[in-house]
Amino acid sequence: MFFTNPSDTLHYNGSEIGGVKKGDNLTTVVEKLLLEVDRLNSELAAMSRQTTGGSMSTDVLENKNSFGSAPGFRDSSYSAKITVTPKSNSIEVFYDLNDIGTGEKVYSRVIVDGYRNGVMVQLVDSDKMASGFLLGPDAFPATMNIELRRKSETGEMLVYSGTIPLSITMQSGNYPVFTKTMNQSDLKTQTDVNNFLYKEIVSIQNSIKNTITTPDGSKTVSQAVLDLKNEVEDVKKKDIASAQVVYRNGNGNVTKTLQEALDDIVSSVNSLSAKK
Repeated sequence: MFFTNPSDTLHYNGSEIGGVKKGDNLTTVVEKLLLEVDRLNSELAAMSRQTTGGSMSTDVLENKNSFGSAPGFRDSSYSAKITVTPKSNSIEVFYDLNDIGTGEKVYSRVIVDGYRNGVMVQLVDSDKMASGFLLGPDAFPATMNIELRRKSETGEMLVYSGTIPLSITMQSGNYPVFTKTMNQSDLKTQTDVNNFLYKEIVSIQNSIKNTITTPDGSKTVSQAVLDLKNEVEDVKKKDIASAQVVYRNGNGNVTKTLQEALDDIVSSVNSLSAKK
């Protein structure tokens, strides 16, 4: 026998963070958080196996993934400088990200996707803020994908992102990038992430009520289901046909069993039918 978990009727109404979305029921939220904990523990175990000379503390492991980020990018006032110059046998591409955002640079990555032998592949992967490279004419059409993270003086982490199509012909200009704020100022290390997930799980567990209100008062879900089962069993054991009923016929009020009353009704209907 299966009964609906009461947590399926309660929905998360907080801000979206990681894989947890507004509107998810609490069962789904707990499952997502537990999966995230399991994934992070697996990554930590893999890192520990690669470490020699002692144990690794989660306090020194930086949280560099997207967990804890705010959803949705918005327009920024910054742009990337890109210049494409055709050469005799190649295409020269130069980019500069130094004018994007302010604050300490935490992470930068530039990836160029294009064609090689007719197949779309990753042609360039760079972590430099400004650089240049050569592409063959057969690499086009190509696309440059930019991601840059900076930390402000207040500890706020800003992500800048942009996707710029590259032309095989002369191209030069400033191309806008988008930004979003990452809610990671309190989740800097693996320890911070683990503590955050633990507190979220405990909070959700405490918010789930295991009691319901019945005509007999407040009961646990298990007790209410058991009582309902017992009532059904009691009804099944009763001989309904032998139950006494009071009704009125041509002789006035009479008391008979339910089966006898039904027999009288059938007999009366048959008599009326025979007189037609």
